[in-house]
Amino acid sequence: MCHKILLLLGAGANVGTAAVKMFHGAGYKVVSVARTIRPEVKAYSDLVLTADFSDASSIQGIFDKTEKEIGVPNVVIYNRECQQQLLKAGGNAICDG
Repeated sequence: MCHKILLLLGAGANVGTAAVKMFHGAGYKVVSVARTIRPEVKAYSDLVLTADFSDASSIQGIFDKTEKEIGVPNVVIYNRECQQQLLKAGGNAICDG
């Protein structure tokens, strides 16, 4: 049996919460990863993990834990810190970190 599994790296308040709700509603098992897990993200997640993506060595562990606990993800979303980068460049945005 093939399971639908989402791994969301950067499950923040805006895009992250919306994606988790949408995929959960579509029947996916959801793994959410962020520095801080928000209650609204946790409510729609099958597994929550905390990580700091500035440490690239943490990424392999996230995939390993996801595969062990839930399975191999079919969809991976990497949603990280675009607001900080745009603000440094003088821009404006609504996105998650």
